[in-house]
Amino acid sequence: ARQREQRLRLRTKNKDRTTATTTTNSFHRTRAHRVVDAALDGYGSVVESLLKRADAPIPRASGSGASARAGRVATAPLRRYVDGMAQRQALSVLCPNADYPPLTKQDCVDINQRNN
Repeated sequence: ARQREQRLRLRTKNKDRTTATTTTNSFHRTRAHRVVDAALDGYGSVVESLLKRADAPIPRASGSGASARAGRVATAPLRRYVDGMAQRQALSVLCPNADYPPLTKQDCVDINQRNN
C-alpha cells in the first residue's frame, strides 16, 4: 500500500511538472507537445533550407495559424494542401527523375491562393 501511494504521489508530481503554466481554453501543453513541436520545427527548417539551397520556390500557407507555427513548411500534409505541395516540391528536388517536375514560382502563387 505504501509503494502504491508513493507511485501515485510521484505520478501526480510528474503530471504537475509536465503541464505548462499557461493554458488556453483548459488545454495543457505537456512535455510531449513541446517535443513534437520541436521536431516539426526542425523538419520544417530542414525542408525550407533544402528548397532554398536548390533555389526552388516554396509553397507557403499565408496567415497560417499560431505565430509560433507560421514559419513551418510541409509539416501537415494530411490537413493542409499547401503542405502536401511543399513536400512534393522537396521530393522533386531530392529525386530529379521523379514523374513530376518541380513547381514554378507561379505554381506556388496559385497554390497559396487556392489555400486561402
